[in-house]
Amino acid sequence: MMDSAANDERTRAEEALRKSEREKAAILGGLRKVAVEYLDPQMHIIWVSSTMQKYLDIPVCEIKEKHCFEIIHGIGTPCRGCTALKALQTGHSQEGELITPDGRTWLSRSSPIKDAGENVTGVVHVALDISDRKKAESALKESERLLASIISFLPDATLVIDKEGRVISWNRSMEKMTGVRAEQILGKMNYEYALPFYGERRPMLIDEVRGEDHISERKHDAIKKEDDGTLVAEAYIPNLRGSEAYLLESASALYDSDGNYWGAIESIRDITERKRSEEDLQKSKERAESATRAKSEFLANMSHEIRTPMNAVIGMTGLLLDEDLTEDQREYVEIIRSSGDTLLAIINSILDLTKIEAGMIELERQPFDLHGCLEVSIDMMAAEATRKGLAMEYTFEDYIPAVVLGDPTRVNQILINLLNNAVKFTEKGKIAISVSGTAIEDSSYEIHFIVQDTGIGIPEDKMSRLFQSFSQVDASTARRYGGTGLGLAIGKKLAELMGGKMWVESKAGKGSAFHFTIQVEPLECEPVEIGRSASGIDIQGVLDKGLSILLAEDNLVNQIVAKKMLDKLGYRADVAANGIEVLQALERRHYDVVLMDVQMPEMDGLEATGAIRQRWPDREQPVIIAMTASALKGDREMCLAAGMNGYISKPAKIEELKAALETCRKPSDSELGTSD
Repeated sequence: MMDSAANDERTRAEEALRKSEREKAAILGGLRKVAVEYLDPQMHIIWVSSTMQKYLDIPVCEIKEKHCFEIIHGIGTPCRGCTALKALQTGHSQEGELITPDGRTWLSRSSPIKDAGENVTGVVHVALDISDRKKAESALKESERLLASIISFLPDATLVIDKEGRVISWNRSMEKMTGVRAEQILGKMNYEYALPFYGERRPMLIDEVRGEDHISERKHDAIKKEDDGTLVAEAYIPNLRGSEAYLLESASALYDSDGNYWGAIESIRDITERKRSEEDLQKSKERAESATRAKSEFLANMSHEIRTPMNAVIGMTGLLLDEDLTEDQREYVEIIRSSGDTLLAIINSILDLTKIEAGMIELERQPFDLHGCLEVSIDMMAAEATRKGLAMEYTFEDYIPAVVLGDPTRVNQILINLLNNAVKFTEKGKIAISVSGTAIEDSSYEIHFIVQDTGIGIPEDKMSRLFQSFSQVDASTARRYGGTGLGLAIGKKLAELMGGKMWVESKAGKGSAFHFTIQVEPLECEPVEIGRSASGIDIQGVLDKGLSILLAEDNLVNQIVAKKMLDKLGYRADVAANGIEVLQALERRHYDVVLMDVQMPEMDGLEATGAIRQRWPDREQPVIIAMTASALKGDREMCLAAGMNGYISKPAKIEELKAALETCRKPSDSELGTSD
């Protein structure tokens, strides 16, 4: 009975063990990515999971009772570092990596199986295929190695820190710049990387990208942030390896694949030589500007010193021409006056060019009529063209705005010079002027002028001499036609100042076409009406060609325009360049009419008018007519309120100047108080 009971107990125990083994096998067999095997103490295979069997690709019957190292590695002894052998020997779980003959890498873990007496009866060996992870780790390490090599060979000094501020890269250029070797600083923290630069532990630009509130502004020029977040700044280092240095730094944050801050990188370039060159260049520029200012001041002073006696010479010749002279005497005086006018014009041209080159020219911005501006310029040259038998014509495209904002005086200056050259160098044929325009961005308009003649033309090999100061096509041209060669140089620079350009098309013997463009702003508002009758001037009288006239005008071009108009009308005029010169001229002699510009240096026309009205008695007062570019509503009333008798807006037409002068009468001797 006892033997039967013992057998039944053993049978139940074996059945329970088999059931337990089946349950374990079912559980372990379900781990599809994990290879599992049971080994006895002699490392014979008792059981393998389906994953293990699939990997070995051997029937289960051929696997059991075989040594694992025979089946897996094809060797007769356990492989080196076998975790199953170590677990059997030590009675403790073991971990390691296993490389199978096919080159795959496994994470190996072996745990001993013990009975109730803690005796090792077998081992469970679990292996996880980590080949892909190992390849990724290997690729990452190779990438890091390559990146480290690239950083090491970068020409700019470069350092990299991790998110803790620990130095993880310090390249060769950084070693050369600072004298600190990489092994001396790698792994260091607490701003130690700042010591070679600042002699103290303090934040650098690389720390700014960490989003912390640092104080590096005091060591850097203004920090600039690029669109990608990179910070760029310049720093002055008083003592970098024994000498001062200027550094250009750029720093950027580094992020991992999840967008988390990982660290930062900074590159540093020594720009000391560049900064010194810039400083030398700035000093040279300042010296050049100082020399230019000195030249301009000298020319301005010399111009003033020459202009003052020349104005006296011209003024006194004007008085002489009013005397009863013989024919020869009148001819001599006319030559003196003409030569004085020519010399004064040359002086003014040189001064004008000097001001342009020194950047001292300020363009006016005022409304003006393009048609009127062109007609005034043509009127100035019409008499000479008629004398030579030349036809003059112009075309003006309809869609060009009538009133624009710009500088009419400078436009007149360019046109008069080009027309003067066209008439001078043309013996027969015609002069044609065309004006066109194109709307451009920013509500601006480009006006295109062409002055075309049928004159002598310009040889192709001489074209390069044009637009150069004091240069003419050849010496024979200068001898025959005269001139200083300044007009085209000034005209080109003025066109460029007005946002345009100047160029020429020409063939020798066929004529020339000079082009220039300017940019203006179209206006919807209208200036005061230019065409006006004599009733618009608050004076009375009859025409008298013997009027003594003083022209108060500081601009050379406007002087030329006004004097040519007066010459054409049969009048002669003296010139004053500002209000002070007007008062000085009136102290020397009486003038019947003063044509007064409003905006002049030293003393403007309004102030000069007030002084005249206060200083001289009524019977010695000249008639004062404003000739000004101020042509908006209210300007006429302002001039009349200041004591002026009349008002003409620029560009003035010869008809309205004639109408204004026809209403002036020359006072009698008794009215002037000159009779005894």
